[in-house]
Amino acid sequence: MNTCGTCKFFGKVKTFEEWRDDEDEPRVNTRLHVCGLLKHLNESSGSPLSWTAPAGVIDGSGYFAALCVSDEFGCNQWAPTTSGVHK
Repeated sequence: MNTCGTCKFFGKVKTFEEWRDDEDEPRVNTRLHVCGLLKHLNESSGSPLSWTAPAGVIDGSGYFAALCVSDEFGCNQWAPTTSGVHK
């Protein structure tokens, strides 16, 4: 099966803030990357009936949502990278 690690939609690694008392501590990089295919549906214009994406993400705040995946995850929307390099 083709996996996200070889997909053209495999985005940048996601950095999470650690909520600590010391603000000087660095952000933590995870092994998860943002999927560039699935969009934040709260920001999509038009009614939900007009959405044509195969899937999407939605959250309660409407501010930000993203599907984060590891390189071994895979889905049926996989597409090969055209340049061999990810975004």
